[in-house]
Parts: sequence; C-alpha cells; structure tokens
Amino acid sequence: MNLSHEIVKIHEKMTNQIEAIQTQTQEWQKATMSKLEEKQQEWEQLTGNFRDMKMEIQNICETLRMQTLGKNNH
Repeated sequence: MNLSHEIVKIHEKMTNQIEAIQTQTQEWQKATMSKLEEKQQEWEQLTGNFRDMKMEIQNICETLRMQTLGKNNH
C-alpha cells in the first residue's frame, strides 16, 4: 500500500468515528431534553398541587376562624 492510500483509510476511519460520536451525542441530547421536559411537567404539576393545597388550607383556616368568632360572639 502506498502512503496516500493509507492516509485516505485513516481519514475515512476518523470521519466514521466522528460521525458515530456526533450521532451518539445527538441521541444523548434528545434523551436529556426529553427527560428535562418530563421533569418540567412533573415540577409544574407539583407546583400546581401545592398551590391547590395552600388554597384549601387557607379556606379551612378561614372557616375555622369564622366558627371560632361565631362561638366567641354567643
């Protein structure tokens, strides 16, 4: 084999390796983005649940306060 043919083979091998790395990196990026989007949705749902619970607790406290005031006025 001559030197130029060897260089071409090495170049092709390196190009294939780079393409494989790029493909794997893109797959990891897609998987990471998918997970991040999933976690973002979970976070938003959790935040919404906490907001709902806070409102329920406030309503319960207000009801208890009104009942206590009613008992104290009688």
